[in-house]
Amino acid sequence: MVVPPHARADIAAQKSALRAQMVRQRGTASFSDNESQKLIEHLTAYLETRTESVIAGTWPLPGEIDIRPALTLLRERGRQIVLPETMPRGQALKFREWTEATPMKTGRYGTSYPESAYRDPALILVPLLAFDQRLYRLGYGGGYYDRTLASLKVHAVGFAASWQEVETVPRDEFDIPMNVIVTERGILSAL
Repeated sequence: MVVPPHARADIAAQKSALRAQMVRQRGTASFSDNESQKLIEHLTAYLETRTESVIAGTWPLPGEIDIRPALTLLRERGRQIVLPETMPRGQALKFREWTEATPMKTGRYGTSYPESAYRDPALILVPLLAFDQRLYRLGYGGGYYDRTLASLKVHAVGFAASWQEVETVPRDEFDIPMNVIVTERGILSAL
């Protein structure tokens, strides 16, 4: 699907507006400990049905859901956990091995990543600002996860609070849908 330049500009403007709205909403939304625990339970239960041994998680940014309890549990049950290092703009993410004892370094855009060896994941947990019923996500605008998913072609699991669902996420030919999205209400799969 080729998108003409004027349509690309319109989609970019729609994404930018939705991104600003969701960042504002996230600043005022509260995600209770109970809701966080439910999301962790759903996420862990889903991941335990999967066979991938190397799972990419995330170190939370301010305002993001902290999935480290799920990552710790999965690691204790024999999975290897890797976390992303944000590379220079225009490149895919690279992933580094993580345990609770691994020293963390400060990366680009306020991110943190482990000071350890690189390892490619077989499944990636993807943070997001918004999502829709077709499993498209709106990220922060750098294209890192879309670039990474396009290059690695692995199972993608979005995670979010249910209030982050919108009717339609604006998308172009570079946007890649998630295989599933997990919220505190359960698991959303493709229609």
